[in-house]
Amino acid sequence: MDCLADFRHHLLLLLPDNLLILLLKLPDTKPHPARGVFLKQVVKNIAGMVRNTIKISLKEILSPKPRQFPLVILTGLMMSACSCGPTLTTPGGQSISVAAMDRFLREQMDSLTIPALSIAIINDGEIVYHRALGMADTISLRKADKHSLFEAASTSKPVFAYLVMKMAEKGLLELDTPLYRYLPFPDLEHDARYRKVTARMVLSHTTGFPNWRWHDPNTGEWGDREMYLLHEPGTFSYSGEAYHYLAQVVAHLNGITLGKLDSLFRQEVAIPLGMEYAYFSWNDRMGSHKVTGYTESGPVYDKWEAADAMYADSTIFGAANTLHTEAVSYARFLIAIMENKGVKQESIGEMLKIQARIPNDQEAGWGDIKGWGLGFAIEPTDRGIRYSHGGHNPGFLAGCMFYKEQKNGYVFFINNDQAGAFFERLRVFLGEQ
Repeated sequence: MDCLADFRHHLLLLLPDNLLILLLKLPDTKPHPARGVFLKQVVKNIAGMVRNTIKISLKEILSPKPRQFPLVILTGLMMSACSCGPTLTTPGGQSISVAAMDRFLREQMDSLTIPALSIAIINDGEIVYHRALGMADTISLRKADKHSLFEAASTSKPVFAYLVMKMAEKGLLELDTPLYRYLPFPDLEHDARYRKVTARMVLSHTTGFPNWRWHDPNTGEWGDREMYLLHEPGTFSYSGEAYHYLAQVVAHLNGITLGKLDSLFRQEVAIPLGMEYAYFSWNDRMGSHKVTGYTESGPVYDKWEAADAMYADSTIFGAANTLHTEAVSYARFLIAIMENKGVKQESIGEMLKIQARIPNDQEAGWGDIKGWGLGFAIEPTDRGIRYSHGGHNPGFLAGCMFYKEQKNGYVFFINNDQAGAFFERLRVFLGEQ
């Protein structure tokens, strides 16, 4: 570990972004009207870190001399920033310093133009690292913080799958009962094959439904289309449409509308698991704390412009991709899966065993993923089974993974959909490849 590099990085992390920018603009040899304010903040941050071991002469620091820090401060910073500081255990079994993790994130945010990021790392079933970095909005310069909400995109699916397992345990539905018996699907009544579809098929992506009806899989074009079956039910075919149908069934069985399903989710899943900031439907908190998404064309401001057109009504519960959350809340969900919390161990077992295998003709598109459980992708590795899910809404990217036996994992959310390389770079940095 390069202690000097860690020291430099640690110092930068101590400073608020606006003060760091100010530091870079301050003249080296002339007084500056903001110098006093800036250096007082520096003193406050440093004093908090080195506690009572350093005595600072405020008079000396505030003098209009070239920027210098007393040697004792620099020594304390270097001692705290070197490899003897806090460490993390990566999913790959390596030990890395917190400072190195911080530095990696800053470098990736710079190189991939990521405005804001929320990330949490889990070791032995506990959240040992959390960061909310960058700008929630680059125009207003609103900073991201622990309350900032990101679109979870398709990482919404495992959370909804967990809710379905709770409903199954309550006896509201059976995983292998055809869904049409609970609630017919008028959009597919012209094709009787859909009557074979069950909740298990939905959660394991074997309904034969297309991902979204308005996407032509042959031409790649988007437009108004009638609902259709892409494959025979029982065939692996990743589908958000199927999740939306199952959400309607769950709402119906509870005697509520999709607009009220988020309240049920909060009651049954979010609150019991400690997912303080996790919502599928729009509310005032989301309006205050949602970060702005960024696409190649620019920012995304509308409530659901960053979700699919099916959810033009922001009160609609989009099981496939409208969860809004942040890393700590989602990490608590992953820990619940690791530790069999909230539902029976048998239900977790169903979620995490291979329910469907990736067909040979689709393997190239799924990389090392070999199959699907109920909500999670399944990837055998030398370290055990890697469970994961990714997500992409316009303006947002998300990813999560964990190893149940080791109780290690991580989750992240970013607000730039052009930064797809982040997930792969993170895997490499954490020793997974």
